[in-house]
Amino acid sequence: MSTLGIENIQHTNGTSAITVNSNGNINLNKNLIEYWYFGGTDATLNSGDTLTNWTQDTRTNVVSRNAGMTDSSGIFSFPHDGLYKITALLLGYASPAARGYLGLRFEYSTNSGASYSIMTTQYTSAYTTNAHFSVTSVLPLNITASTDRFRILYIGQGSTTIRAYGSTADNSTRVLFEQIG
Repeated sequence: MSTLGIENIQHTNGTSAITVNSNGNINLNKNLIEYWYFGGTDATLNSGDTLTNWTQDTRTNVVSRNAGMTDSSGIFSFPHDGLYKITALLLGYASPAARGYLGLRFEYSTNSGASYSIMTTQYTSAYTTNAHFSVTSVLPLNITASTDRFRILYIGQGSTTIRAYGSTADNSTRVLFEQIG
């Protein structure tokens, strides 16, 4: 049996695609993983609001690899093309009133945010005032251009607000970006 020893696999133009360290760990050099949380304190949200005030989680042992996502008022830009898996969790409570339905909506733009398409909407309910809720949504998204944008919105029944948990301590509301291809 033969052994192949390598440290880098490169494209013919010299850009490194894969590295292998001395422990055998493989790093795909454009394979991004980033974890963001809804920073600060709890926030009041109206149906249709874009979730803003995101902060990248830089705590020790929280995985971040090949970082490069940017956020501007809740609008995320991607550092390069590829296939991304986006997972978001919204935690909060129904205040000041119960909600028959509430949830997350993912929207995607190909023109730097001039217009958006709805990609997915996930709902749950909070049938009594101050009932706590959680809703999760997952989307595989093909990013093909530097003008592609992504945002997360709160969608709810009627005009009454909800309170979304935001914290730097437990990071209740969050989003995870994973490049999968």
